[in-house]
Amino acid sequence: MIQSCSFSRLAEITGGHLRGTDGHFQSISTDTRRMSQGDLFVALIGPNFNGNRFVGQARQNGACAALVSEYSDSPLPQIRVENTLVALRALAADNRNQFGGLIFAVTGSNGKTTVKEMLASIMAQSGSVFSTRGNLNNHFGVPISLLQISAGHEYAVIELGASAKGEILFNTQLVQPDVAIITNAGEAHLEGFGSKDVIVRTKGEILAKLGKSGVAVLNMDDPAFGVWSSLLTEAKLVSFSAKGNPRSSVYAQHIERDESGVRFDMHFQDQRVAVSLPLPGLHTVSNALAAAAAAWSRGVSPRIIQQGLQRFSGVASRLQFRQWGSVQIIDDSYNANPSSVCAAIEVLSQQPGYQVAVLGDMAELGPEAERLHASVGKAALEYGIDRLMATGQFASVLADSATGIGESFGSKAELIPALVSIVEKQPMTTILVKGSRGARMEEVINWLEQKTVQAAKRNTESNADNNMKKMDDNKC
Repeated sequence: MIQSCSFSRLAEITGGHLRGTDGHFQSISTDTRRMSQGDLFVALIGPNFNGNRFVGQARQNGACAALVSEYSDSPLPQIRVENTLVALRALAADNRNQFGGLIFAVTGSNGKTTVKEMLASIMAQSGSVFSTRGNLNNHFGVPISLLQISAGHEYAVIELGASAKGEILFNTQLVQPDVAIITNAGEAHLEGFGSKDVIVRTKGEILAKLGKSGVAVLNMDDPAFGVWSSLLTEAKLVSFSAKGNPRSSVYAQHIERDESGVRFDMHFQDQRVAVSLPLPGLHTVSNALAAAAAAWSRGVSPRIIQQGLQRFSGVASRLQFRQWGSVQIIDDSYNANPSSVCAAIEVLSQQPGYQVAVLGDMAELGPEAERLHASVGKAALEYGIDRLMATGQFASVLADSATGIGESFGSKAELIPALVSIVEKQPMTTILVKGSRGARMEEVINWLEQKTVQAAKRNTESNADNNMKKMDDNKC
């Protein structure tokens, strides 16, 4: 938070009532398991939880007070409000209004987390930056993120996600961004939106609060570019293009891609810088351009942008490469939708060795789920990878659509032995692991790492035994 807040002022901001002695706090927590000494505990309520029941635990773990919708018997000072989420947002709005720095907000079906981190890396060359931590990008997470902005920050990069129409507008009203970025519009969360057109309009909600001094950063390569740009009335438009469209504000040319990453020339009207990133795929170029365009729109020089991008090393579980002996893992297990899976398979197709895609379900696709899973299987076939191994509800759809290379498994536990068998037979294997959050595909990586380490240990022990035997034979 920008500055400490008294319990009585919190009651004033939220329209609540304080019971107990007054005091101060400068940080909040919604989880008693991750609480720091002196936090305000915010007792949120959801379909499967009621924070009001944990006030006593919050006191034991160091909370100085609690924001509740029901008083508890705990002696902890409590500010009672009608709705704790509404109250949390009111407190977040107060902190936002105290912040005098620049706020960037980013949304999109794919790439928003990577763009957020790339932009944070760029802006860190000019000052102190706060960026959304983890996946705090929904109606709970955004106010929590805003409350993590402190007096020492000069810039903030806030990620906005959505699973239904109106959610981005709801959070944009709270964030009030100076610069709004839309990476693209795909078919993520189709179940909640109903159609691609609704997804496009929902992503455009981030532009709603931009005034004369605001900037909209839009992807000129996306079919929705015209729709989004038509929503602008006063804000400045800055565009980017990974396809090299010279009409855009920032664009790429001379793109070179291989298993080590991408290299390209980034053009800013009459200036050009060379960029090299240790991240594969054309989508990496688009993400870098989005971040660069946002920074450039606020006066950051191309040279500083280049330096910031060079310092970016990637985001955990998003196309992260790991090497275990002759096995190369592409860990993209954090989440999945049709376009992001196809982009990951394209990256896999450029890697050395026997290429295996291990895929879990893509969630929240609604009535289109079967068709979209089949489209991914067909893409795997078109990219020419060697094997597709699928698990989950739509495993058979994925496998059947990848004719000749697809195989389905009833569980991850059944898949692992088959995958280990492939690894043992091939001199070099590259394995892509991807699925939606609920598929928990990181378990495949953990199991595979364990099996690989055990196999390496056995090989080492076997070689040591053979060497000892040779030494004994030589003594004879």
